Amino acid sequence: DNKEIIIMTQAEHSELKGLRQVRDKFEEQYDPNTFTKEHLEFKAMHNDAFIQLSRYCETRRNKNIITNQEKGINVFFLDGPDGGTAKALLQ
Repeated sequence: DNKEIIIMTQAEHSELKGLRQVRDKFEEQYDPNTFTKEHLEFKAMHNDAFIQLSRYCETRRNKNIITNQEKGINVFFLDGPDGGTAKALLQ
């Protein structure tokens, strides 16, 4: 069993819940299906870098919370209508 423990404050949970409730009401300004192959490759590299950053921040934040140090670091991202960054993070 390879499950991770995710530590989230009540404020973070409330913010995430609110973001999830309004995400379907946003009118997107671009269509990712029109991107060039080169741009899609760039986006994939960007997502890979963001994944590494988020893993670092999560590890650091959890260590800080467990040892009662400062709150730590959070990451925030804006995603397109295809949810490409979220999909990359979930994989």
